[in-house]
Amino acid sequence: MLNILQVWYKRYLCEPEAVYLLVGIALILISMAFLSELFAPVFTSLVIAYLLEDIVVRLEKWHWPHWLAVTTVFLFFISLLVLGLFVLLPLLWQQAAALLLEFPAMLGRSHQFLSTLPERYPDLISADQVDAVVGSLKTEAVHYGRIIFSLSLASLSTLVTLAVYLVLVPMLVYLFLLDKNGLTAWCNRYLPKDKSLILSIWHEVDVQLGNYVRGKLLEVVIVTVMAFMVFFLLQLNYAVLLAVLVGISSLIPILGAAMVSVPVILVAILEWGWSMHLLYLGLAYSALLIVDGNILVPLLFSEVVKIHPVAIIIAILFFGAIWGFWGIFFAIPLAILLKALIHSWPRG
Repeated sequence: MLNILQVWYKRYLCEPEAVYLLVGIALILISMAFLSELFAPVFTSLVIAYLLEDIVVRLEKWHWPHWLAVTTVFLFFISLLVLGLFVLLPLLWQQAAALLLEFPAMLGRSHQFLSTLPERYPDLISADQVDAVVGSLKTEAVHYGRIIFSLSLASLSTLVTLAVYLVLVPMLVYLFLLDKNGLTAWCNRYLPKDKSLILSIWHEVDVQLGNYVRGKLLEVVIVTVMAFMVFFLLQLNYAVLLAVLVGISSLIPILGAAMVSVPVILVAILEWGWSMHLLYLGLAYSALLIVDGNILVPLLFSEVVKIHPVAIIIAILFFGAIWGFWGIFFAIPLAILLKALIHSWPRG
């Protein structure tokens, strides 16, 4: 056993740079596990600055001064932030609250339809079963409605946290963008002189992960707009809320579309019942998913994520078991990082 460990050590940890990298990864994982809440604004700012950096670089290629490119991109980010906080977020909250308030009434209307099923199919369903299902749904709707309304923004801690994010995150984003070279030089002082392994891994991660994240954001916007057009044209209530859910679901590979289909179909059934409107919605929603999976995804990610679908499924199951929802959410980025590490790790 000791010989096996010695062979493994000489093969994979034979270079000092590999040891430095392993220690650095361990420190990052420990920081994320135990100091995530403390450094959450910093992590959030780094991700946002990383996504905006590409726009800054493009403007600089057009001979824009660095400070002007950073200021322009930062003002664009602030405009999106204000739009989301004061326009989109209140609208989503209003529609979510209205849906919760109307849900029991919608169940009552559906109960009238469901009560006819025992007469049509007496061998499959009974009146007691229908009453039990509707009663259970009403109880759960009231229960979750109370929980959501209890999470009010009136609590002092929530207001303080929100204020900290609204002040610190934009400020840090601007500083990260403005002084990127200085911060990079400062970090290089604490890295080993031979950084070929680190640079190799970072180059592969930067190219694939950066393009993947930007492509995903573009996919979310396009899918959200298309879903809103479908729901709006079919006059489905809560179109904005459901469209945002559909757009966000595209961030979760494979499982996202299936997860968000349940609330969309449920709202449609409770509003329209088993009618032709429901059939039209099913056809339009299926067409949207086909366009997303067969046109948008190949167009945006054809040369970005070269990972086998089986590996993606395994990554979703593995990271989902460790970190739950966020593990599923970041499954592909984490798989990209692991692939880069395995591909670039030195072997003796």
